[in-house]
Amino acid sequence: MSTKNKEKLKIGELAKDTGLPVSTIRYYTRLGLLKEAYRTPGGVRVFNRRKALRELKNIKAKSGSSSLKSIKELLEKR
Repeated sequence: MSTKNKEKLKIGELAKDTGLPVSTIRYYTRLGLLKEAYRTPGGVRVFNRRKALRELKNIKAKSGSSSLKSIKELLEKR
């Protein structure tokens, strides 16, 4: 597998890498906290590995005392 392919992860692969359930990743995507790189013609979500991990790190850092909606508002301000 090329390096380029390792940078693109399907939702299940991202879930496995992060230990988060697929449903949580879908929820974060619906809220706009996590951006998918694209969807395949079959509708499979594909994420840029580095960007997704950075976004998830930001979500985790800000979630200690905030609701997800508050986190979304904070991230939109940056």
